Amino acid sequence: MNAQQAANGTLGLVLALQPGQTIPAGRQALVELTFNVAANAAATALIDPNSSPVLEEVTDVNARRLPALFVGRSFPVQLPVGFG
Repeated sequence: MNAQQAANGTLGLVLALQPGQTIPAGRQALVELTFNVAANAAATALIDPNSSPVLEEVTDVNARRLPALFVGRSFPVQLPVGFG
């Protein structure tokens, strides 16, 4: 995890496996994020995954880049009524 720009709202995540190790085929939960919400936070926020500060890519067991499509990019987050 690259959290150097976290105060500005930017967080970088990389998932790397040992050489020769793979992730089993099928739907997998690879990362779970938990956010702490500031007391003065707005009622809504936008989470926008992108290629900064790390590139979006998928590689094979030999670290060769594979074609991949990243979809479902931006999504709004709304705090529960009465939060804070």
